Parts: sequence; structure tokens; C-alpha cells
Amino acid sequence: MIFIKVVKGIITEVLASCEPIKGYTQVPDDFSGCVNERIDLFDAKFQRRKLSTLVKAGLIEVPFGMTLKGESFVDKTIEERVATGEVAIPPTHKLVNGVVVPKSITEQVADGTITLDEHHELVDDLVVLKTDLEYYTEHPDEIDDDHFIYNGEYVAKTIYDRYASGELPVPKMTKVETDQDGKHYLRSMTTEEGYAAGHLTKDEAYERLCRESRNLRDSILSACDWTQAIDAPLNEKAKKKWQEYRQELRDITEQKDYPWSIKWPRDPNGVEL
Repeated sequence: MIFIKVVKGIITEVLASCEPIKGYTQVPDDFSGCVNERIDLFDAKFQRRKLSTLVKAGLIEVPFGMTLKGESFVDKTIEERVATGEVAIPPTHKLVNGVVVPKSITEQVADGTITLDEHHELVDDLVVLKTDLEYYTEHPDEIDDDHFIYNGEYVAKTIYDRYASGELPVPKMTKVETDQDGKHYLRSMTTEEGYAAGHLTKDEAYERLCRESRNLRDSILSACDWTQAIDAPLNEKAKKKWQEYRQELRDITEQKDYPWSIKWPRDPNGVEL
């Protein structure tokens, strides 16, 4: 026979005896209880109660992270743990087929987990810094006085850009031009351009044109001085033609419209300025 001793609801001893034992309770031979178990886990016939009955009666608690299925405790699925609040999914993650996986950046932007400021944008599931051109094209009112958008670029203004935009007065006798790359530069005006633009008086233009034409004429004369040398490799006819050409150069100052309009003579080789 099997006897148990219960103290304050706890089985403290389990004994086998042929005779009754004072202070002990006889239980069936198939009693499955053990020392230190609670006696209320067993019914009046000392049969172990079902887990479902014990849980329903509040005699035992379902272990954390587990659930009762049938008469067994089993691990909860991640979905069940999320549903009961045992597991909190971070805002950067989501539940997919029972697995917590990271959200894409696009998803995080869409659901507000990531907030894009005006300096950033979403490109191929990446948050990237906008280029200056992109930003200032969207916010033209924020372009400062030292920059502008030019030829599809956000660039710092050069002094030549300031001349071109009228922010600075163009220096006298110069003109703003644009090169093949779209960049501004200053070019010196010719005397004719300076006079037409009002940078020179008529007398100033006259003196400059005279000086320029004489300097050019003298340089041409100097370049063909060799034709008048005694040992020049020219026959007399050729030498004479060069003499006549050189005299025509000297006579340009006698032309009717000099220096406003000059007809330069052709050299003996047919070259004309």
C-alpha cells in the first residue's frame, strides 16, 4: 500500500507499507504524485487532474511564452506572442511568415518610421542627401547672393558672373563674353567697340586708331625689311614690287577716311590684312 503525508497542502512524504501508518493518508497504488508537489493537483481519488482543469481553476499558470494545447504546454508562435504583447516588434521591423524581419527603407518612409527632411530624398531604397542643384531648384528663395543656378549647376558666382548679371559695373573698355562652356569672362574692347559703347570720346578713339594702325604698319614694314637688303634673294622686279607695297603701307595715313576706315594693301604674295 502507498501512503502520503501532506503538510500545509504539500506532499512531504510518500511511503509504501503493508500496514496503515498513523498520520498518513492511503492513496491508490498508481498514485503519481511526488514529494513537494501540491496535493490540490490531484482529485478526490488522488488522480492527477488534467492541465486544462488546473489552468481553468487557476491552480497553475501557463508558463511565459507558452500556451495550452490539449493537455500540454507548447511554445507560442511569434504571432501569438506579438498578439498577447509578450513580444514587441520594433517600428523598423515587421512580421513575415512567423519571422521578424527588417522593413525596407521605403516601407519605413511610407509608414512614418523614417521622416525625410527637405535636404534628403529616397532613391533606390536609400535615404540620400539631395545635391545642391536639386535642393535649390526646389527652394530658389534660399539661394544666397553668392550663388546661382547656371547651366544646370548650382555654382558660386565669379566676379565675371556679377558683371554679366549687372551686379557690378563692367570695367571701362571691357565686354562680358561667354565661352563654349558657358562661363563668363571679360574681353577688352576694340577701339571701335569702345567708341560705339561711349567709353571713348571721338578724339580719344581717333588717337587710339592712329596709334594702333601705325604700330601695325610699322610691324609689317619691319617684317619685310629683308626684301630691301642688297643680298635679298629677290630679282629686281620682285624687289620693286616690295618697294611699292612698303610705300603703300606708309601712305595709309593719307587715305580719305583714315583712321576710321583703312584699306590695307595686298603684299606681292597677294596677302591682305
